[in-house]
Formats: sequence, C-alpha cells, structure tokens
Amino acid sequence: TNKDDVAIDADIEVWDARGLAAPKKTEGGAFELEIGSGAAIVVARAEGYLASGAQVHVDAGERDFVTLALKKAPKKRNVTLEKDQISKANKVPFEAKRARLQNTAVFLLDEVVDVLLQNPKLRVRIEVYSEPATVETESQKLADDRAAAVADYLVEHGVWPSRLETKGIPLAAAEADKGRRTEFVIIP
Repeated sequence: TNKDDVAIDADIEVWDARGLAAPKKTEGGAFELEIGSGAAIVVARAEGYLASGAQVHVDAGERDFVTLALKKAPKKRNVTLEKDQISKANKVPFEAKRARLQNTAVFLLDEVVDVLLQNPKLRVRIEVYSEPATVETESQKLADDRAAAVADYLVEHGVWPSRLETKGIPLAAAEADKGRRTEFVIIP
C-alpha cells in the first residue's frame, strides 16, 4: 500500500539465509508466497516509490502477514550512492546527548534503505561521530548506541543485518568543530 493505504502493484522479493527466493509481482497490492521457516526479509519496489521492506520470522507450518507501506520517492534525492560511500545532503538527527533518532530522521533513513534495497550486494559500515563528553567512555557509548540505533532502523525496514557493521567514534574536544555526524561507508 502507499501511505494513504491505497493498494499499489509492486515487485516483491524475499530474502532468507539461503539468498533470494523467486521474485513475485503483486496483484491489487496483495501477494502470497511460501518460504522456509526462520527469518526472512520481504522487500517491495514500485515505480515512483522508495523501496521498503520488513523482517519476518515464520515458524514451520505457520503463516504470517506483512503490510508494507511504500512512500513516494522525493523529487530531489537527499541520498546518493557513490564509489566508497552513501552520501547524504543532511545529517541524521538524534536527540541531544541521547541515542534516540529524532522523528525527522525517517525521511533521510528511508532513502538510505532505498539505496541499500536497490543494491542488495552492498555492505555498509555505519560510522557515527559523537560530540565530546566529560568522560571519554560516555562519548564512546553514545557513539556506539547511535550507530546501533541507525542499524536497527535499517534492519526494521528490510536491510539484512549481515550487510551492516557499526562503529561509534567519539570526538575529542579538539575535533568538536567537525561536529557529530553519521557516515555510511561501503565495505567489501
């Protein structure tokens, strides 16, 4: 469906530990397929929309239902794939001195999800630089927790966890002018 809950036709892929299952096309926005038991990622793509996905866990002999709401692709992209990184026009916003993403982070991170889902072999290290704290271990923990929060968002929206690494990097007081930031570095 789109954000207005209108059914749209989309291309569907299912990824599990064995790799990509046979792609399907929805009819009237609905699809049905069989997958093995365990964890899987369901990904939907449609022309003019950002790709989106969800992680599901299906037990043997059970059924599960997934609803994916696709968002219109922005006219001007804020995220692009480059040779060595996924670049973005804006910073990933976090709450001050916390690892919690601000609500507006979804606009940027949904575009990062789209780039990753459109390039399923791409692996990324999420590097988060945090502001200096009075105790260096606090700054390290904040950076690590923020990197984990970004990774969690990407996984919740269809990126397979093994494609992601996280690295928190605390800034020293002398580097504070570089500012807190999040980088998505392509890894082999």
